Amino acid sequence: MASYQYTDIKVEVKGKIGVIKFNRPKSLNSFGVNLLVDTLHAVKELDEHPDTVFTVLTGEGRFFSAGADVRGSRPLDEGMADLTKTQLKLLHLSRFTTMMELMRSLIDHKKVFVLALNGPGVGGGAAWFQGIADIILASETTYLQVPFNSLALVPESGSATNLARHMGVHRANDFLMFGRKLTVQELEGWGLINRTFPVDGFHNSVVEFLEKQLEVNDGVSMMETKRLQNLPLRSERILAVYNATDALSERLASGAPAARFRAKKAELEVWRKKTRLRMLEDYVNVVSASKYSQPDSLAIAKGGGAPKEKEQLLLHTHLIQNNPRSSPAPHFFSPSTLHTTQQGLDKMPRNESKIEIAAPPAKVREVLLNFSAYPEWHTDFIKGITIQDESKTAESLVNGDKVECNIEGWKFIAEIRENSEGMFSWQGPPVMTVAGLHQFRMEPAKDGTATIFTQSEDLKGPLSFLMSPSLLGKKMAADFAEFNRDLKARAEAS
Repeated sequence: MASYQYTDIKVEVKGKIGVIKFNRPKSLNSFGVNLLVDTLHAVKELDEHPDTVFTVLTGEGRFFSAGADVRGSRPLDEGMADLTKTQLKLLHLSRFTTMMELMRSLIDHKKVFVLALNGPGVGGGAAWFQGIADIILASETTYLQVPFNSLALVPESGSATNLARHMGVHRANDFLMFGRKLTVQELEGWGLINRTFPVDGFHNSVVEFLEKQLEVNDGVSMMETKRLQNLPLRSERILAVYNATDALSERLASGAPAARFRAKKAELEVWRKKTRLRMLEDYVNVVSASKYSQPDSLAIAKGGGAPKEKEQLLLHTHLIQNNPRSSPAPHFFSPSTLHTTQQGLDKMPRNESKIEIAAPPAKVREVLLNFSAYPEWHTDFIKGITIQDESKTAESLVNGDKVECNIEGWKFIAEIRENSEGMFSWQGPPVMTVAGLHQFRMEPAKDGTATIFTQSEDLKGPLSFLMSPSLLGKKMAADFAEFNRDLKARAEAS
């Protein structure tokens, strides 16, 4: 029998704990590409594993899952103009076979099914698994929200029935019918979540918690308890999945969801155009107040020309859209909220993230400077660092040496500024007049047995204010925090 290679999830067995981790963090772990097929294979594999007691389902990055992969999906009614409603329903039903088999496999799963919500769940990520999990653990950043009814859809995968079992019919209706956003505090108060843990080190906390249960409780007895509890619920859950899939296919065949999606897309496009022009106008106002004004460009932008001319200026300047570090989400730059004075423009913004690591600074530095091993523990933000002088090692780099950095697919040459026991830093090249000094600080804590690790970037340039923590710097700080968490896990496990 052919072996199966996972592409969109990570699977790991730690003693008696099997872990399935969604691994599409840049797409918020949405159910696209091979993620669902991968997960189905992993669930079946762990179901037959001879040693495991717990099967943990969790996600990589800041989201558990955003549900359906809207960006990677075709329009709901593409190529269907000549089909009857019956043909449409059959076509839509055929698309849900993987989901139905995954849900059946989880409902029949012999191991204790632990849902570990590392962050928010939206759509299917908020509804598919919560009603059939045996134990639910969550990070403090978790929230759940579903847009089913607002998009003319219905609750998926049996969630209407299965969630009502846990939180009650009225609360389930509030959540599923009205799209109410449920905080982790509400979820715990409603009895849907068993325990919460801090977001930093969340996955380690989950494993440690389950290991403690294994120290006290017999594994086979826990699985048998799960079987006895779920035995009378199996038929109800399977039927709920079927009924939900049938109802969803009917709604899709009606054309109502496609019409809703088109309307929402049109509204979003109008909003984007307005936002785009507003961004340019605010940028012009900001630059007008500074010594960095470009008279010719400003004359074009402020001369009351057509919106198209203003958009061309924005594209020409590359100040917003082509910034490789800018957030993909639109932003409003209101003059009232920006430092438009000379003092504000000259101020150096700093973005940083700090974390405590239960390892001495020397160990943290060793992991940080082992650039070739990065793909083993971190692949999202810093994808790679390559020393230009092949005769040198990371430890021997000095001020002026050069490295090639790959940050989220953007490659550039940076110059080392400091490489000491407590600091590693480089100076990046200017991008759209903004240059950054990237620093990694390692300060001893707890008598040298721990490290306070700080990753930061100091930015200079006429437009550096755009990268301040209250604006585009939010994404940078989030990327720093994700790298820091991965570094912490690696250093503590070494």
